Amino acid sequence: MKYRYRILLLISVLISWGLFLFFYQIHDFDSDSRSETKFFMRNLTWQTDFGTNVPYNKGNDVEYSWVFSWDSPRNVAIDISSLKNFLDIEHIRLDDIEIQEKDLTDIHVTGTSLLKITGKAKNTSNADAIVQPKITTIPQEAIKNQEPKEQEPLKNLQIEPTGMSMDTTKYNSNINNLITVHGKNLDSIEFVNIGEKRIRPVYSNGTLFIQADHDTFASGEYFVFFTLKNGKMLTSDYHLLFEHSNSAINIANITPRMIHNDEDRFVVIQGNGFDKIVSIQLSNNLILKNAEFQIINKQVAGVKIPKDLPPWEYYFNIMDTNAIYELKNIRFSITN
Repeated sequence: MKYRYRILLLISVLISWGLFLFFYQIHDFDSDSRSETKFFMRNLTWQTDFGTNVPYNKGNDVEYSWVFSWDSPRNVAIDISSLKNFLDIEHIRLDDIEIQEKDLTDIHVTGTSLLKITGKAKNTSNADAIVQPKITTIPQEAIKNQEPKEQEPLKNLQIEPTGMSMDTTKYNSNINNLITVHGKNLDSIEFVNIGEKRIRPVYSNGTLFIQADHDTFASGEYFVFFTLKNGKMLTSDYHLLFEHSNSAINIANITPRMIHNDEDRFVVIQGNGFDKIVSIQLSNNLILKNAEFQIINKQVAGVKIPKDLPPWEYYFNIMDTNAIYELKNIRFSITN
């Protein structure tokens, strides 16, 4: 009896091990396969901030950025051919280093990498213009004993940021937010730490952009510090306040924040609930002015600002079928 029991036990173990190996090969349980991608874009001609769906016209200078996060070092091939349907590519930068498209066929990556591609738009934007490059992990057998490629040393790593400022420090926790930091030498910052969260920022034209997705932060105040590319930690006096908003419509950003009143201008607003908008009014607590608008999607809208408005700081009153929302938290300025 004991002999039969041992035989059955041995057979069961062998069958279980065989099934494990089979499903291991089929489902690829290798932890190296895990990755995360975040996408941003901006219209350089209109000088917009980064967003996930920013409008542009044919011939505009457009910048696409992807932040890739991998859980372990690897070699990957990045295929950007689908982007050529929308963009005449002029520059490709990987982790702040200018490269050629052919270099993307074999890239050694560790942790997080930033791919930034700029060029001129071939046509007016549409939903199909939001593209993701195809990423293929190169099998380990093909790169066995391969040393990582030497990269050109980044410049100004020892120069610390100075003169930093933020557009605002108050945000709604239940919508997507784009936090902007201005100052000098911001390209020396590798990570922005908000409370216990570490976020890889996007640097462009002297400004640092930090994407804070909805519900990432609970209501409360969070300290901010920076991790530099040279390994140093840089503290700051900034505290960000996140509060939950029960409003059906919110504004997270207005681009640009300052315009001149010599002619009709356009600003882009980013937030949520825009598909329900019935009307938009400009206000400076003294006057109300109806404004023409175009809804791009639920989170992005363009607003026409008429010329000759008095110089002042303005905000938007937005109306839907249920209520009027006085959105004073985000403002922009009109000057002569």
